[in-house]
Amino acid sequence: AGQSRWRGSAEVDGPSFDVRLNRAIVSKGSAAEVLTFAEAHALEFDEVHFVTALHRVAKHGGASLGADRTLEWILRSVGAFVAGMNSRHLANTVWAVARLAFGHPPLLHALAESARPTIQDFRPPELASTAWSCAALL
Repeated sequence: AGQSRWRGSAEVDGPSFDVRLNRAIVSKGSAAEVLTFAEAHALEFDEVHFVTALHRVAKHGGASLGADRTLEWILRSVGAFVAGMNSRHLANTVWAVARLAFGHPPLLHALAESARPTIQDFRPPELASTAWSCAALL
């Protein structure tokens, strides 16, 4: 049957559906391709996929997208997961928002509130990335 029957579990014949989905996001060659893929696979996305998609859009220079509805949806969706994010996801998300060079106040507030009590869990690269991101957002 469909891929969803083994979603999130190890597959004997290769990586899990979630791993394959994340690899597909990473393989996209432009911000527009990432957004198109995200829109097509919206129902399959979880926290990891949203963070990865946002990070890849930023890495591909997605700041020129401005008010793209799919990017706005990704930002809102990421915001729904912030409270439970690990330090890596928090750092990647704040970096992506800074790299996109536009503020998203609700998301930034949620990121700050989540990072504050867990900052001791951040590894040095995550701290450096978060510090750069905060400075870039000023």
